[in-house]
Amino acid sequence: MASEAQEPLSYAQENLDEFSVGNKGITFLYDAGYPHAIQAFAPNGRYFFNYAELKPFIKPDGPLGHFIQ
Repeated sequence: MASEAQEPLSYAQENLDEFSVGNKGITFLYDAGYPHAIQAFAPNGRYFFNYAELKPFIKPDGPLGHFIQ
């Protein structure tokens, strides 16, 4: 089981459904789903991106547009 914890996690578009929006950026939440026995090896599951990093992906006339202007 410990070898599973060393394998890189893979992410897909459906993994982007859980997130929180703040004044400084967006935090994506991801549960790696590690079994209880190796949860100590699990990543923290919070991935923050500021709006400058996300600017290429945010529509200026969309709901997050005012954060990138």
